[in-house]
Amino acid sequence: MTRKDWLIQALDLAADGLTPVQLQKSLFILGAELPRSVGRNFYKFEPYNYGPYDSTIYHDADAMAVEGHVEISSPLMSSVRLYQITPSGRELADAKREALDRVGVEYLSKVVGWVEKLSFRDLVEAVYARYPEQRVNSVFES
Repeated sequence: MTRKDWLIQALDLAADGLTPVQLQKSLFILGAELPRSVGRNFYKFEPYNYGPYDSTIYHDADAMAVEGHVEISSPLMSSVRLYQITPSGRELADAKREALDRVGVEYLSKVVGWVEKLSFRDLVEAVYARYPEQRVNSVFES
């Protein structure tokens, strides 16, 4: 099990892809709430401009895009990237799922569903409410 296995699961569970903040916060919450499920080599989040952040997530997503498992786009009239799973990414996610902690996958499914329903502002505020230590370097004004 690798951290990329969790990243591809998050994208597989998303209805229409995840924005950067949704991807970051989904994986952060999973790791914060179920550290034993994700293992020692999971992402290492640091408080940043909008809460917990690990740039490695983007490096991993970029590598998976090169491999054809992830599509990264910027929808028209938006500067925000969107991370979406490809058909080969779905196959990879299916193949990797059995090796992952079942409780972790079920929890990630709930987290991804939750983050997809929130606006950027509401998501950042909810993370700060639950993990106030992640606000320390914030530029976000609520």
